[in-house]
Amino acid sequence: MSKRVFVNYYFEVKYGQGTKASKYFEEIKAEALKLGISDVHMGLVEIGTNSLSTYVSLIFESADAFGRQWGGGSEYAVK
Repeated sequence: MSKRVFVNYYFEVKYGQGTKASKYFEEIKAEALKLGISDVHMGLVEIGTNSLSTYVSLIFESADAFGRQWGGGSEYAVK
């Protein structure tokens, strides 16, 4: 049975850097999809009190797909 793997990154965007950050996040998404990552989600999340951070979530269809991108990972079935 295959299990999806999620990798999350969090970024704090400082005031006045929104346009530059948006361009950077779109580049991350485009490159991730080129690598064969099945889906990429982006949005805002509150970490702490009134501290918004942008998150980028990379979704792999399986641990093997994750292992191929980052090395050393492999999915196995428990018997």
